[in-house]
Amino acid sequence: MDGSATPMLQGRRLRSVLRRLREGAKLTQEYVATKLDWSKSKVLRIENGQNSVSTTDLKALLDLYGVKDLAEIDRLVGLGRESRKPGWTDKFRDGFVDEFRKFLEYEGGAAVIRQFEAMIVPGPLQTESYATATIGVWGRGAAEQVIARRVEMRLERQRLLWDGDTPQMLFVLDEAVLRRQVGNRTGARQLMTEQLHQLRLLGARPSVSIRVLPFDVGEHAGMPVGSFTILEFDSPEDEDLLYLESPSGDQIVEAHPDGLARYHEVFDELLELSLSSGQTADLLDRLIAEVSDAADSGCERSPP
Repeated sequence: MDGSATPMLQGRRLRSVLRRLREGAKLTQEYVATKLDWSKSKVLRIENGQNSVSTTDLKALLDLYGVKDLAEIDRLVGLGRESRKPGWTDKFRDGFVDEFRKFLEYEGGAAVIRQFEAMIVPGPLQTESYATATIGVWGRGAAEQVIARRVEMRLERQRLLWDGDTPQMLFVLDEAVLRRQVGNRTGARQLMTEQLHQLRLLGARPSVSIRVLPFDVGEHAGMPVGSFTILEFDSPEDEDLLYLESPSGDQIVEAHPDGLARYHEVFDELLELSLSSGQTADLLDRLIAEVSDAADSGCERSPP
């Protein structure tokens, strides 16, 4: 996916520049609001991305911050214009958490994706059947059409990630992710066989590294923090971004470098403890054979 065309990322770049310009001019948000006859909350919403900024408001900010270079003004106005364009997730706006949609827009512009997953196969790697089963559990009680819409969004996300300029993707999966059967009682083995095959195929791609964190490593740095995703970007204007999912609400963390550094350290520690790519491929082959053999023998729910 062409990250330079991602409206969400363009907006993030613009917000970062505006924040730096204000701080460089040693102006407070209160001062800016007073000078432009705005509320302080308007300035805050522009800087944290809750509101887009119109061209008129943007030029007023740049004038207040002392930006006189016409080429730079044109560049920033262009960023603002691009940021207001609809993103691919806009058509999925109803019924989806805003933070997750924002994350997907950022993901589309990432150069590197690092993800640790302790419970389920990561969304970019899921088969349609696996996605349907896991989304059905998360959205238990939701109408069938809502679940189908969420699956559609996940498949569209995959298509955009895998087509064109694919980012470098590094996944660390707890061994439990591979051994936990997903699906109804009669179809779990077939579903898991297909999912394990997909992991095997995707892991062979040059842009993808799938590593398994085996049970026998014991306690590890990922246990206190749980699953997380780090996005890295090509442009020096774009700082890394951390995404955390939880039942209480998703969270995008982008303004705390020290916190991000700790998650980078955790990911590196987990990567060091994990099986190599070759060992992971061998494990997947063994699990595929075991699940297939168990399905042939009719033992649908005994663990492999």
